[in-house]
Amino acid sequence: MPQAYTIQVADNKSDYQVPADGLVILEIPQLDRGCAMFLFGLVKVSDSRAEDVPAIQVSRNGRSVRRLSLNDIAKLPVDGEGCRLLGLK
Repeated sequence: MPQAYTIQVADNKSDYQVPADGLVILEIPQLDRGCAMFLFGLVKVSDSRAEDVPAIQVSRNGRSVRRLSLNDIAKLPVDGEGCRLLGLK
């Protein structure tokens, strides 16, 4: 039952109710939260790119069931019309 799900985009301003057919078109704003951390200014110890930051959160009945980054979304299977497919149980 897709209607039980909502999708919240990272900007916290956009909530999308999933319709009965399950098709949702999202507008994801530019995510500029990437950063790198260096140890003593010389050795890179972490690299958090904007593509790795959670961009959407899927909820059911007010509870988060899945968070996806842009990289996660890009890895989802694609149907014949070019839509990304996210299966939820």
